[in-house]
Amino acid sequence: MVPDGSLAMDVFADKVVTLDVAGNRLIVEDPASLARRIEGATELPLLVTREVPGADPYVGWDTPQGRLWFILDSGAGGVLIMARDTAPLLGLDPASEAPQPLKFDLAPGVPVEGPAITPEMILHGNLGMPFMKDYVLTFDFPNQRLWVRRNPTA
Repeated sequence: MVPDGSLAMDVFADKVVTLDVAGNRLIVEDPASLARRIEGATELPLLVTREVPGADPYVGWDTPQGRLWFILDSGAGGVLIMARDTAPLLGLDPASEAPQPLKFDLAPGVPVEGPAITPEMILHGNLGMPFMKDYVLTFDFPNQRLWVRRNPTA
């Protein structure tokens, strides 16, 4: 039996780790494995905030109005959460109470797709599980770098 629990990203503040949600794997990388892992992957902007009590990774998306930062938080469930004021940039109706279909490219070849809700919130949005299950994510926390590759098992 596997115990339930959670692990905050700040545990890996000085590490490079790969998160494969669909494959149920967390891999601590060394320089050789990192080189193999990121070959052919897409690098995305990463911002790691170090607030009490942990570290939160944000991925950047460049728009004509500037860069938006979306948190990667697996605790939000099965919907994309886009702030009401971010919604129009994504073609969403900010007044809608119901989930709306959303599809956009975070970067060339890196689509984000799934149902989205548009609550009033401080953050630009949360890509959460709809994004995290579709990609293998490699976080270089010390250097604030992120690589993604489409997850073949998603």
